[in-house]
Amino acid sequence: MIAALGALIRKELQQALRDRQLLTMILLAPLIQIVLFGYAAQLEFKRADTVVVDQDATEASRAFVEGLGAEGTFRLRAVPDIDAATTALRDGQAAVAMIVPRGFGRDRAAGRGAAVQVLYDGSDPTRGVAASAAIEAYAASQLTAPPGLRIGLVVLEPRLLYNPGLDSQRFFVPGTGASLLVIITTMVTAMGLAREREVGTLEQLLVTPMGPMTLMVGKMIPYALFGILDEALILVIGNLVFDVPLKGDLLVLFFATLGYLMCTLSLGLLIAAWARSQQQAFMGAFFFMLPAILLSGFMTPIEAMPSWLQPLTVVNPMRHFVEVSRSILLRDAGLADVTHQLAMLWGLGGALLVLATLRFRRTLG
Repeated sequence: MIAALGALIRKELQQALRDRQLLTMILLAPLIQIVLFGYAAQLEFKRADTVVVDQDATEASRAFVEGLGAEGTFRLRAVPDIDAATTALRDGQAAVAMIVPRGFGRDRAAGRGAAVQVLYDGSDPTRGVAASAAIEAYAASQLTAPPGLRIGLVVLEPRLLYNPGLDSQRFFVPGTGASLLVIITTMVTAMGLAREREVGTLEQLLVTPMGPMTLMVGKMIPYALFGILDEALILVIGNLVFDVPLKGDLLVLFFATLGYLMCTLSLGLLIAAWARSQQQAFMGAFFFMLPAILLSGFMTPIEAMPSWLQPLTVVNPMRHFVEVSRSILLRDAGLADVTHQLAMLWGLGGALLVLATLRFRRTLG
């Protein structure tokens, strides 16, 4: 028995060592993932995009605003009015909006309390609380003045938008749905096509008049239907159990879901076209899914990641789908607010489908 076990272990090791693709996945994938995870998993608050409406436009108001952005924690951008500021919050371009009212400089010079309104995006509770604490600390520091000069207190008037109760479940549930879809659709598609290759049914399909693109689309549609059903269940459960609001245009969310499923299913087909076995397909799908989840902004803000790592998130379909889901469900966003994310989803999906078709044709042609 021991001899048989030893022979089996020897055979498996020899087979693994001969399989260069599997060996690469086993040895190289963990190294890449640990580097990405170590840099991307940053929970501390570092930066927040901030829009500023300076209605006072005095030397005192400009000095107050410039002081807030001096350390780089708050990346400031001036906008003309309050409507532009709230729009930036709603479409995710900013996490904080500060409105400095008229009379700010006059009130400070007179030693009176000078009110400043600060709007926070409460759909991300962690970042909202951290930004609030940082701004309150900065406002408190403004009491320091040169000897003999009286200076007025800056009174903050905070207001949390979209998630006033800072309920973290409302923030995480849309991202959880995106992660479940990428796990289910990518894994199932890759494993299913690899299994058909192993048992020989895929070769039987190739002798039919269908072209590679038709075959790819035909493989995708059934799984896309399952994905749409899963997304509907996620929305219903999120609303009934976790009180996630169903705001915004759900038709736009459906269109985004189709684009996202096109990305994940095409990726599954691409992995299956590369893999020679179900084991390789599983490893390939697993290698993609963990970085996709971590680099999506689902658990940690993308702004907290190093600057060299942030561009990698642009080609991550899950990032764009998470942004669309949170914008529509939590911020009541419409088509105009998520146009960029929709374009990225469908563009990435189309590119992945073409790559899968070309790889499939070259592999089996």
